[in-house]
Amino acid sequence: MKEFFVSVPKKSLASGYSVTRFFGEEDMQKCLSEPGAEQIDHETALKRAGGNPDEIVSHYLGVHVPKLNQNALTISGAWYIESLPGYIVAELEDGALISFSISPYREITLDDTAIYEGQHPRKLHGVPVPTSLYPYYNLDKSNESLSEVIRVRVSPSELEHVRAAAGNKSLSEFVRAWIRTL
Repeated sequence: MKEFFVSVPKKSLASGYSVTRFFGEEDMQKCLSEPGAEQIDHETALKRAGGNPDEIVSHYLGVHVPKLNQNALTISGAWYIESLPGYIVAELEDGALISFSISPYREITLDDTAIYEGQHPRKLHGVPVPTSLYPYYNLDKSNESLSEVIRVRVSPSELEHVRAAAGNKSLSEFVRAWIRTL
């Protein structure tokens, strides 16, 4: 991907210039409309940033969003949770929870993931990963949602047996797991 650099005079900065790196020519052209803005080469950009490459601001609006390939991992949802900083926890279609590292952006396969055995991210008030980021990890959102409700009358003793069999799972998770075995 080709890089473009634009310098804009800024008296408020120590170097006297604001230097921005663009990865799309269209976005760069918008910035060039500012008074005093000029397109510069990498060497000049580094000089105007005081020799510090960290002072060059990267502008990613023009970044190409990848298309999903045929091996996209289909998930029901994905969350950021405080107990796993730098990781995303995702729920597979079968209800299993997996985790993977946030960076770098890459195609995620089951080999890149680890089994997540903590509480469900919803119980931990996890922050949902925006679906616009899914393509960067080659994730696909499942169209199926848990919208159907089954009401069953059971006696108190039957309910206790079901709760004991469910163990650490919620009754809903236990019943869905049983239904999948049918």
